[in-house]
Amino acid sequence: MMGVNQTIMAALSMVIIAAVIGGFGDIGWEVLSTMRRAQFGQSLLAGFVIALMAMIMDRISMGFASRSGEILRHKPRQFWRRYPNLLTAFAVGLFLILFAQIVQALNEYPRDWIIFPANELNKAVEYVTVNYYHITNAIKNSVLYFFMIPLRIGLEKVASPRTWGFAMNFQATVVYWSLVGALALAAFKILSWRAMIGVLFAGVVFLHGTTGTPWPIIILAFAFLAAEVGGWRLGLFTCLGLFFILVSGVWHKAMLSIYLSSAAVLVCFVVGGLLGVWASLNDRVSAFLRPINDTLQTMPLFVFLIPVIMIFLVGEFPALLAIVAYAIVPAIRYTEHGLRHVDQGVVEAAQSFGCTSRQLLFEVKLPLALPEIMLGLNQTIMFALAMLVIAALVGTTGLGQAVFSSLTHADMGMGVISGGSIAILAMIGDRITQAWSARKKEALGLQ
Repeated sequence: MMGVNQTIMAALSMVIIAAVIGGFGDIGWEVLSTMRRAQFGQSLLAGFVIALMAMIMDRISMGFASRSGEILRHKPRQFWRRYPNLLTAFAVGLFLILFAQIVQALNEYPRDWIIFPANELNKAVEYVTVNYYHITNAIKNSVLYFFMIPLRIGLEKVASPRTWGFAMNFQATVVYWSLVGALALAAFKILSWRAMIGVLFAGVVFLHGTTGTPWPIIILAFAFLAAEVGGWRLGLFTCLGLFFILVSGVWHKAMLSIYLSSAAVLVCFVVGGLLGVWASLNDRVSAFLRPINDTLQTMPLFVFLIPVIMIFLVGEFPALLAIVAYAIVPAIRYTEHGLRHVDQGVVEAAQSFGCTSRQLLFEVKLPLALPEIMLGLNQTIMFALAMLVIAALVGTTGLGQAVFSSLTHADMGMGVISGGSIAILAMIGDRITQAWSARKKEALGLQ
């Protein structure tokens, strides 16, 4: 039923795209038209309507899934005993239809009952923007200078005494590589040689940035990772796919897209993973996060841009926040789902041997739930890449901007190349994470 839930969420999140193509008078068109007029409250209110519909369908499907086994085990012969709630709902509905023929007020829309909080929402956003600008601006600048810009252009270009407290001279470079080497050695001793190579590659990327790292290193690194987890065929596919992006002339744009989506995936995986672990250990937290997840996943993509633009203006940081808000849901859900569905026999055996709660989580549950968590990472990558085109509306560069520009100028060639490059990156990420998940399942004996 999780697949049904995800289908419902994805279908309802597409109503705004359907309105762009050609739809008038529905809730998707209401979101689109109010967003074009920069009416945050009205757009958010219409988006919440879509989210509420999704939550209702989600609860119904989850309830059906949880009771299906019970119904099959204890199936009474009488129809009225088998489906009492359905018959009650049918009877009440029939009564209201007949009663509405007598009471005319039931046939009319109750306009006097309407509570329209859109203006209050607009005032709230304006209040935050005006009175807390110094805080939001400090947060934006800190994330940009210490995380996003180094990842994009490299620490060697962004480090300065004014921001970092030092310049990236020869001595600083020696210290940097000494720290990276120490981390790589620790990864080799604690984990494996693959982890050591990953640390070294991360050190190169953080020093030179995604746009400054030589293209052969990036292609070889991704091809090596793909071949290591999925075999030589996946490695060859990854190599050919990245080479196609290179010779198509959109390599620089692709690196900008990889930089932004990688930053968003990293934030989603860390924050979402922690929230998923917390939700798996606490039913109240799970119940609190569930409607938030439903709202985030079903809210039309365009709506995410409105509050971040009004609070943080345009640029890469609001684009990062919009991508994170949309892509964090799978990280939370799959982590919680994986931890809650660990084999109880293994958990009871670990408890009988005296495992503490911390040992049970880190040494039993998390390793067994890792394949499911990797599927969450897979979906997070897909969601982040899908949001790139929408994020281009707030001033980002990369493949998303190229797709949006080609749509504006009716440039089919650039649209196909840019959209195809995003699809190639998505397929590479999908195949690598799925192969990694399957490999972990096989190693744990879950297949």
